[in-house]
Amino acid sequence: MTDDSNNTAVLPAEQLRDAVDALRQTVTTLLEGEASLTTYETAINSHDALLDQLAMHSLDAPTLAALERIEQFITLHAGTYYQTAIAKLDENRKIVLSHCLRDGYSPWMA
Repeated sequence: MTDDSNNTAVLPAEQLRDAVDALRQTVTTLLEGEASLTTYETAINSHDALLDQLAMHSLDAPTLAALERIEQFITLHAGTYYQTAIAKLDENRKIVLSHCLRDGYSPWMA
């Protein structure tokens, strides 16, 4: 789709609005501290979808910079989320092992 008056590509407003809204919703969820694996996956997928749509219509530098900052925010917080999840898993593993040993069971007794 092109604008005949200046021969430039016209952005599909409704699709872009939906993509921006999806990204806004997931980033808002992350900012509110409601992080989950699904939220991070949705956030990065929304980001990528918006980036792909804008890239088809010649992305300008300020928009690209803003999307890069959003991507950095998502990946930084996802890394923290995974580190926390691994630490909790390790702690739970230690608790289970200590209970097994206390009760006379060994993980090597199979």
